[in-house]
Amino acid sequence: MCNNGKLEDAKRFFRTLLGKGCQPNAVTFNTLINGLCKEGHVYEAYKLLREMRESGCSPDSATYNILIRASLKNNEELAALELIQKMRDSGFAVDSSTMELLLDDRLNPNILECIKELP
Repeated sequence: MCNNGKLEDAKRFFRTLLGKGCQPNAVTFNTLINGLCKEGHVYEAYKLLREMRESGCSPDSATYNILIRASLKNNEELAALELIQKMRDSGFAVDSSTMELLLDDRLNPNILECIKELP
C-alpha cells in the first residue's frame, strides 16, 4: 500500500492491526516508516520509531538506514549523524548500505568528517 500511493490506507490498516492486538514486527514498522519518509512525513516517521521502541520491537539496520536517507534528503545532516551513532550504540555496524547513503551525500563537509571518523 505504501508504495502504491495509498499511505493513508496503510496507516489506517496499521492502526487497525494494533487495535486488534496484533504486534507488528520490524518489517511492518519499516514499511510504514519508509512510506512516511518517501511522502515527506519524516517527523511522523520519527514518532513511529518511538512507538516501535515502546511496543518492544527493536529497530534494525534497515530502520536506521531509512531514517538516515530521509534526514540527508532533507539536509538534516546532524540528525543523520545522530542516527548513525544510535545505530552503532544499538550494536549495528555501519554497513555498505549506510556507507552508500553517506557517499551519495559526500560533497557535504559535515558528512565527509563523519566518514573519516568511521572505523
